[in-house]
Amino acid sequence: KGKHLYRTTYKSCHGEEAVPVSPDSKTQAQWERVFEKKDWKVFGCEDAWNTMSEDDLNDILSYLHGHAFDSPSPAKCK
Repeated sequence: KGKHLYRTTYKSCHGEEAVPVSPDSKTQAQWERVFEKKDWKVFGCEDAWNTMSEDDLNDILSYLHGHAFDSPSPAKCK
């Protein structure tokens, strides 16, 4: 669910041609800090991120954290 939410939020903000920030562009600890501080600058379109529910944000964090640079299975968005 987190992957879908992340990709649809990012594309709705930046358009279909946008290349999203990859989960492996940060470590797990860095993703945790982004979500703790609610520092949405990394994604752009801060207003869209500020209106998301905590459940949706947690799902997205789980996806990004699970595929971060230092995770067992790093992944890039395609």
